[in-house]
Amino acid sequence: MTRRLPYVQRETSRHGRVTWYFRRGKGARQRLPGKHGSPEFTVAYNAALAGLAAKAPAQPRAKHGTLAWLFQSYKASAAFAALAPSTRRVRANLMDGISKRAGPNALIVDITPAVIRRGREDRADRPGAANNFLKTLRAVFGWAFESELVDADPTRSIKLLAESKTGFRTWTPSEIEQYQSHWPLGTKARLALDLLAFTGLRRSDIVRLGCQHVRNGALQITAQKNGELITLPILPALQASIEATSTGDTVFLVTEFGKPFSAAGFGNWFRKKCEAAGVTGSAHGMRKAAATLAAEQGATTSELMAVFGWSSSKMAELYTRAADRKRLAMQAGAKLAREHKAE
Repeated sequence: MTRRLPYVQRETSRHGRVTWYFRRGKGARQRLPGKHGSPEFTVAYNAALAGLAAKAPAQPRAKHGTLAWLFQSYKASAAFAALAPSTRRVRANLMDGISKRAGPNALIVDITPAVIRRGREDRADRPGAANNFLKTLRAVFGWAFESELVDADPTRSIKLLAESKTGFRTWTPSEIEQYQSHWPLGTKARLALDLLAFTGLRRSDIVRLGCQHVRNGALQITAQKNGELITLPILPALQASIEATSTGDTVFLVTEFGKPFSAAGFGNWFRKKCEAAGVTGSAHGMRKAAATLAAEQGATTSELMAVFGWSSSKMAELYTRAADRKRLAMQAGAKLAREHKAE
C-alpha cells in the first residue's frame, strides 16, 4: 500500500474520480495534479511543502522566423482556438511531427511550394495523410499571410490528392440484424448501435449525448465538429433502448468505470463489440448506413444536412446522388424486364 504523505487530502467525486489536495493546518488547499506518487504529483507536492507555487515547465520559445516559431504562433492564435478539439489535436500532432523532422532552425523562407509538394508526395501512398498534411499547412500559412507574418502563401498552388470515395464500409441490413441478435435490448453495446442508427450522430457527439439533450420528445445537441445545432426526433425504438439500459448520470454511454467515453475510446470499444458479434463494422460505417437509408427513402439534400449536421451540401449530395442512381437503375431494370417479357 502506498504511504499517504503528510498534509495530503483525498476526495472522491460521486462518479468515482479521485482528486488530491495539499493543505497544511488551516492554510489554503492546493490541488495536486496526476495520480498519488506520479512525477507531476511529486513535483507539485514538494513545491507546496516548500511553500512555493508549482509551475509547469514553460515550452522553450522558438527562434523568430523559424518554422517552429510559426507553428507556435499559430497554436496561440484565435483561429486555432476556434477549431474543434479533435481538429486541434490532429493539426498539433502534425505540426509537431513536421517541426521535429525539419529541425529547430528550419526557416519559413525556405518552405517553398516545391518543399510542400515534396512533403505531399512523400505521403502519396496514404492519400488521407497527405491531404491532412497539406490542409494543416494551408491553415497555418493562410493565417500567417492574413496576419502579415509571411509575404506569400506557398500552399496556394498545391492541390489535394484524390482519395477513395468509399471510406468506411457501410453496414448492411444483415449485419445490423446479426449485431442485434448478439447484443439484445438492455445491453450497453445494443444502446450504442441504436444511438448511432437512430440519430446518425458522429462519435464525438454520441459520447456527449445524455438526458440533458432531451427537449419535448426530441434530441437537441450542438455538433462538436462544426457547431451546427442538430434536432432529432426520439423514435420509439430508440426510446425503448434507452429505458431498457443502465445509463450514466450525464451521458447515455459510459465506460466500465462510469466515466464518459472519449470519441477515440468509444470507437475502439464499439469495434470490439462488433467483432464479438462477428460483424466487421464501425461507428462511422453505421452513420453512413443511416445516411444511405435516409437518402434512399427520399430525404432531400437540405434534410440530410439538418439531420447529420453537415454545414455544406457537399457530403449530403454524395448520398442523394447515389440514391438517385440506384433509383434510376432500378427503374431502368424494370423497363428492360417489361420489354423482355413483351417480346
